[in-house]
Amino acid sequence: MRACALTLCLLGACSSSGLPLGGMADAPASNVTPPAASPRTFAQTHHPLWLAVDDASVYWTTADGEVMRASKKGGTAEVLAQGEDNPTQIVVDNERVFWVDAHALRSIPKDGGTVSTLLGDVALSPVLTADDEHLYCAATDLGAIFQLPKSGGATTQIIGGMKFGLGILGLAVDADAVFFTNHWDASVVAVPFGGASPRVIASAQPAPYAIAVRDHAVYWSRNNRPGVVMRASSEGSVSSVADGQSLPWAITTDAQNVYWLDVGDGSVWRARLDGQGAVRIAQMTGYPVAIAVDDDTIFWTDRTNDAILAVTK
Repeated sequence: MRACALTLCLLGACSSSGLPLGGMADAPASNVTPPAASPRTFAQTHHPLWLAVDDASVYWTTADGEVMRASKKGGTAEVLAQGEDNPTQIVVDNERVFWVDAHALRSIPKDGGTVSTLLGDVALSPVLTADDEHLYCAATDLGAIFQLPKSGGATTQIIGGMKFGLGILGLAVDADAVFFTNHWDASVVAVPFGGASPRVIASAQPAPYAIAVRDHAVYWSRNNRPGVVMRASSEGSVSSVADGQSLPWAITTDAQNVYWLDVGDGSVWRARLDGQGAVRIAQMTGYPVAIAVDDDTIFWTDRTNDAILAVTK
């Protein structure tokens, strides 16, 4: 693990990195509460992509093939791994950091060490999610979603034979099912554990992208223009959380709210889990890509300004 001299402050169609192709869209015409606070720079870092957080640190991947870590208390950022093949989405647990690259699912201890390959020699979509014991990823050429133990071992195919495997651009999991968005057939689907048939949560969803699940409700972004953030309740009703978005992108939740990025106008948004009260909470001039939250703070990557940004909830 080598130190990297970075200054830290206290506290649609996609490319191979999962980023949108084409230019920015115009900002949406929407009457919302002004930003509660200006973003602060948590870290300056070259070409940041996806990120994850735990109680002590923020972790992220870069387009330069690095996996990085920085303490929330400040200090020098560390390179945990380098020379990776286009690392994208990243998750962490109590012991390890996991990420997908173009052809493998890899991991490393959180304090650094030897990189392990948990799944290799397969074309993977830039999506990754996890529960307490397992990781979930999508193989584009096989049209399949795989489950595999975090500790390594046999891989289980959750669903396979999908015609448009390349279109799986969002992946989430709860205790009952794996959920995914399929960009190419414009659907949001749940695959229950235990062998039950897949269930279409919503169809005719133009350009569905990121997805999150909380308390049996499902949230996803539609990054057409104008874009929409959607919600499906536990009873199955589907409604919009926020209309008139420019290009809604990454999405996440906590116990009270759903949060998302709009890459079209560089904004960060929040709504209650019931889908009400959507509000823009931060605005920037950059290009936000990925979002993560902890108890107090919202973090996101900014490709334009080569930074990890943060704002207090």
